[in-house]
Amino acid sequence: MSEKLLEFREAQQIVLNDVSVLSGEMVACGEAGGRVLVQDFLALADLPGFDNSAMDGYAVRAADTARDALLEIIGTVAAGSKRTLEVGPGQAARIMTGAAIPQGADAIVPFEETAVEGSAIRLPGAVEAGQHVRVRGEDLAAGAVAVAAGRHLSPVDLGLISCFGNERVKVVRRPTVAVLATGDEIVSPGASLCPGQLYDCNTTAICTAIAQAGGRPVPLGIARDNPQSLRSKVLKGLESDMLITVAGASVGEFDLVRTVLQQAGVEEKFWGVSIKPGKPTAFCRFQEKPVFCLPGNPVSALVTFELFVRPALLQMTGCRNPLPEMLRLPLAEAITKKKARTLFARVQLLKRPEGPVVVSSGRQQTGILSSLARADGLAVLPDGQACFAAGERVEVILLQR
Repeated sequence: MSEKLLEFREAQQIVLNDVSVLSGEMVACGEAGGRVLVQDFLALADLPGFDNSAMDGYAVRAADTARDALLEIIGTVAAGSKRTLEVGPGQAARIMTGAAIPQGADAIVPFEETAVEGSAIRLPGAVEAGQHVRVRGEDLAAGAVAVAAGRHLSPVDLGLISCFGNERVKVVRRPTVAVLATGDEIVSPGASLCPGQLYDCNTTAICTAIAQAGGRPVPLGIARDNPQSLRSKVLKGLESDMLITVAGASVGEFDLVRTVLQQAGVEEKFWGVSIKPGKPTAFCRFQEKPVFCLPGNPVSALVTFELFVRPALLQMTGCRNPLPEMLRLPLAEAITKKKARTLFARVQLLKRPEGPVVVSSGRQQTGILSSLARADGLAVLPDGQACFAAGERVEVILLQR
């Protein structure tokens, strides 16, 4: 375990190197949207399974379609009809979109391109064999890869899978994520506040972010600043696929999380990252389960969730590119900061004729949550540099909305 403050990219890599994809589970196709497919889904049959009409019209033999040809109408083939017709020389059959091509026919002439003369049709000219015919297997041949493993299933993917009659599909299971807020000063929303107390907003925010990232949040309530309360809830949290503690991981007299985790057999990977906000962020492991210790400040907790927890959750659910999307965009105004530590500044993106630019979303103190609520992203302002000029391009992490 490293005692030094890590650069954030190094910390991210340690997290991702230590997190594995979870096992798969069968779920209903209607519940699989956005989930990651475990293995290639192969076409179970040709798609379509039979030659069928792409238009409402007449099924004909192309060889009979000379100019001014007059063809006898012998019947109608509807989509889904079990009726069998055979189109012989000089004949045609009415046919609806999706209906099977009758035996003998090899082309479709749309209704609007024909003239009805009693029980026959007259054609304006010759057509080619295969016109407006959907050929068996032209979309997918049996055994072909219909949807590739590792794909986040879209509505189109699930529609394609359902074309073969499947009701269920195997996807990476969603991790259960225990969330434990700590501190004597916080109370649950809905309770009465005493002097010096605050409502716990972190549990709501972090649980919402977990669900958005594909996890199943398991709120554990609030652990008080004593070892007994904290230990019992930590042990309960370690039953989940991931544990997140919020607050109590710094160096104050009542910051007990590190000691309790050590006593529970949790292995530390790093404790502290050279960033602002979020310096007292830790990553640990219990058996094969990741454990994150986030700062108690709501801004710090949410920023570090985006940097470290969301990528871990995405990787656990099978995402192959779990790190947040970044853009390089120009600053609309100068920004100054202390040289030490990388600053993740809360910013908005403004549209300009020359392209988007970055502006501050408000006050940057770690106690100001409203500026994070207004932010479109986090501008990455690296350590070792104090002044960033207007027009200078910086990396921006886009926030999930």
